[in-house]
Amino acid sequence: MAIATCSIALLTFSLLNGVDFSLFALMYLMPIVFLYGMPVSVLSDFALKSFKGSTRRALSLFIHVVFATLFILTPTLVGWEWDIMYMDIQELLMNFFFILAILTATLFWLLDEILRIKLLQDKCRWVLNFIGDLKV
Repeated sequence: MAIATCSIALLTFSLLNGVDFSLFALMYLMPIVFLYGMPVSVLSDFALKSFKGSTRRALSLFIHVVFATLFILTPTLVGWEWDIMYMDIQELLMNFFFILAILTATLFWLLDEILRIKLLQDKCRWVLNFIGDLKV
């Protein structure tokens, strides 16, 4: 799922800004999604396992977006990046890294929810069983 998220982000950046910027952004995006996004998704799944339906989906999206926001604001709170601290809310919302973090977290959540669809799980299971039958 992390690779799919980064691939979709790469395609989007390629269409908007060209391949050179996309590869540069992906170089930083891939490790962040693996080291930060996947644990947040696991935490979200664990914390919300007692919820069902649209309540679980809404809370899961909220958790993904909150952690993406914290990822951007943490350097400010720790003192690494003072420029963000002096931004007003409008400048923060227009910050490239903030927008990238929110969009990537939302895309990660969306792919996670798509993979939870029962019909899709059955089709994937059929494909995996078919591949397993091809063993030598």
